[in-house]
Amino acid sequence: MTTTSTTKRWSLVVLFAILFVSLIQPSHGQFGMPKATEEEEGAAAAAAADPMDTGGETVKSVLTEQEEIDIAAILKEARADLETMNMVRKMKEEMGKELGELEQLSKVEVLGALKVSLQELKGLDYLFQDHERALVEMDKEGLIAPEHLQKYQKDPSLLELDTRRAVYFQFIAIAVVA
Repeated sequence: MTTTSTTKRWSLVVLFAILFVSLIQPSHGQFGMPKATEEEEGAAAAAAADPMDTGGETVKSVLTEQEEIDIAAILKEARADLETMNMVRKMKEEMGKELGELEQLSKVEVLGALKVSLQELKGLDYLFQDHERALVEMDKEGLIAPEHLQKYQKDPSLLELDTRRAVYFQFIAIAVVA
């Protein structure tokens, strides 16, 4: 595979993640929501494909055993979360074309993106040990949209919440492609 095609494929993964994150709308839940029907649970289970099925390519070349365990744990929790499963279903309905393009990537490439996303999730604990510093550093790197800067300056903990949510949904989106 050439460097150009690899770059193009990663560009598609990044583009998809950006599109997906930009579509995330804050949601609110309440206690007493009805349980999912068997049909909804079946559809949700089908939507969350097993990311460890690499079509014959080796997972060990991409993921460590601990990363496999961590990914499996996150996906197990995601499958149990009705909101996440609804998001996956909606994403498949609304972004079918983009998903089709990303499904052209090899399983190893997708697992590599999943690994990067997992590392980003883990890195958030370190990043947000000091909310003020995280705000300064992320702003310095251009990672905060100017229209949100004032909101995060008033309450830096919102930056952590929004960042964790975005990285989590990026992780789930990549897992859907896997």
